[in-house]
Amino acid sequence: MQTLETMRSLGLLTPEQYLEITAYVMVNSTPEQILAMPPHLWQAVMQADALLFPGGPAEPVH
Repeated sequence: MQTLETMRSLGLLTPEQYLEITAYVMVNSTPEQILAMPPHLWQAVMQADALLFPGGPAEPVH
């Protein structure tokens, strides 16, 4: 949830997107349910993620 708050505070998610996504995640908290998030919310999260982490996900440390 902290990442979503960061995305909202940086303007990467609108307040409406933030509220809708957090409401969804609070009710649907399993990984399977989160992956089944409505497409418009998933797209908003992915776009915000790409802007927040422009190089993609961090490489795992071995």
